Amino acid sequence: MNSLLAFAALVAVVAPPLQTLETPHTRLFVRTIPPGAKVVLDGEVLGESDGLFLVPSGVRKITVELDGYHPAGRQVRLRDGWITRVELELSKRPEPPDRPSRPRASPDASAPREPSTVQTGEPNVPADPAAGSQAAAAYVSRADVAEPVRAAMLTVLRQHPGETRWSGRAGPTLFAVAVKSLPGGPMRQRATPALLELTHMLAVQEVLKAKSLLDRYAATGLDDATTLRQAVEEAAGKLEVSGKVKGLVHQATVQDEFAVGYVIGEESSLTAHLLEPAALEKVQVAYRLVMHRQARALMEREDWSEALLLWQHLHQRKLVSQALYLDAARCLKQLEKPGDAVQVLNEALESFGDEATLGFLEQAGDVALSIQTDEAQDLAVRAYERACDKMSLMVSEEPSKTDSKNTLE
Repeated sequence: MNSLLAFAALVAVVAPPLQTLETPHTRLFVRTIPPGAKVVLDGEVLGESDGLFLVPSGVRKITVELDGYHPAGRQVRLRDGWITRVELELSKRPEPPDRPSRPRASPDASAPREPSTVQTGEPNVPADPAAGSQAAAAYVSRADVAEPVRAAMLTVLRQHPGETRWSGRAGPTLFAVAVKSLPGGPMRQRATPALLELTHMLAVQEVLKAKSLLDRYAATGLDDATTLRQAVEEAAGKLEVSGKVKGLVHQATVQDEFAVGYVIGEESSLTAHLLEPAALEKVQVAYRLVMHRQARALMEREDWSEALLLWQHLHQRKLVSQALYLDAARCLKQLEKPGDAVQVLNEALESFGDEATLGFLEQAGDVALSIQTDEAQDLAVRAYERACDKMSLMVSEEPSKTDSKNTLE
């Protein structure tokens, strides 16, 4: 906890208030058995369990409600500067008489079983690197968030699979999301409150980074905040910001095997300063490379539409490369848009001219050859011919002795 407070002081973050009747002063972690219950504090809904909430201090009444279970409640004293932990077990309501409960089936050794969690206390590392973004999307989908902001959050989560932090803008509103994998075994219950607190701080830090970076680079077209953060980290080797926040809406909860937290605030209420900003030219190159990697990850998942949207984002900002053109054509081919795929390849051949590399010309021909239209076949021939011409400039062929003798005769 001390390290978290020190980190908060380092970035000069003011604790974000939740929408409560009184000013929040402390944090309340509520765990229920089973999870997913509605948490109510003094008649005001805070969110779902298991969750960490920013609340007013004092003596408070906590109630949890879940369909099919009796409500449970408890009165607790919440002290400033402490995380108060409350665990409530809900008892199941009896089924109506006309719906008798079915006898529990005996275990069947031949039936498939759910994979068990290894009780080691080590973090559970999902096999799918996109599991964190999927968990975050599941939570955001049902969170109490304005619809335009929710749509923007879900778009960012879809387009950046495999990340653990995301940020973006929806009109005048900035948002950030963070996830941390929860440990298995006996460590889970002890570590969950701290991990929820950490996701909150990571989201606050992320929204400050988004504010500082968008203030500096968005006017140049670099306005995908998640990509921009990664690009500056690559270009400068580090990314340090300081700032202040106020009026942030914050929520953190457990979703699947992850602690998920998000913050939302008006851009005008955030103050952030980027320390040692990187040169624009370096950031532009890094921005293109990072977003291209993101597009490739989407292509590997066969999410052709989302990958194409990233290419279009770069194309509009004239941050394209020969490899990006090839991937855009592949996406269009998979989306059954052969005419558009050929148009993209034609544009690339014309744009790069003599700067087109041998590898690009050959691959452009291969992509075009796989499209079964006359226009595509003609383009493939042109690409191959240009590749041959380029190779002929690099290789000189000397006639053999036999050829010379035949020529003299």
